[in-house]
Amino acid sequence: MGMNIPDPTVHPADPILVVDDEEMVLLPLQSTLRRARYETVATSDPLLALEELKQRPFSVIISDQLMPRMSGLELLARARQIQPYTTRILITAVVNLGTVIDAINQGEIFRFIVKPWLHEEFLATVRN
Repeated sequence: MGMNIPDPTVHPADPILVVDDEEMVLLPLQSTLRRARYETVATSDPLLALEELKQRPFSVIISDQLMPRMSGLELLARARQIQPYTTRILITAVVNLGTVIDAINQGEIFRFIVKPWLHEEFLATVRN
């Protein structure tokens, strides 16, 4: 039976990586997390996000789904290869339930958040 054994190299103090190509979404996400006392690294470019993941550990990766150059699911699948124990959360405005369920079942993502989200619901998802 596959038990989820926590990775000792990932600490709650590790920052949260936030990826969204829209500044109008990225900046409020980052400020919400900072007000909740989370250290964050934010980027609008999924390729830069992959470089960040190679540089240092993150506790959580939060990514938008629809971005140029790479979808959020593709980014999170690649992130899983680099940091398999990091929690991956997908943000999407367009819910394709089949795609999301597949992604959860394949272990690519832990949760998904639908835009627009409730502030408390968002923070509870990150805390979990």
